[in-house]
Amino acid sequence: MRYVEAGGRITAAARLFGVHRQTVQGWIRLARGDGLREARKPGPRGGRKVTETALHPALLARPDAKLKE
Repeated sequence: MRYVEAGGRITAAARLFGVHRQTVQGWIRLARGDGLREARKPGPRGGRKVTETALHPALLARPDAKLKE
């Protein structure tokens, strides 16, 4: 990011690295220290988990059930 700090344009840096302009802006924020510290994985933050105590009666009631049901 020295290029941008030295007066280069963000758009030109994005073209140089083959990334979107917002990606370069994110890199600059990270270098300054005011961005996110570590990358987060995409997708839902938590899952729906069925406890064994809830699953057992359901399986007894419908032993032929499939995963999608």
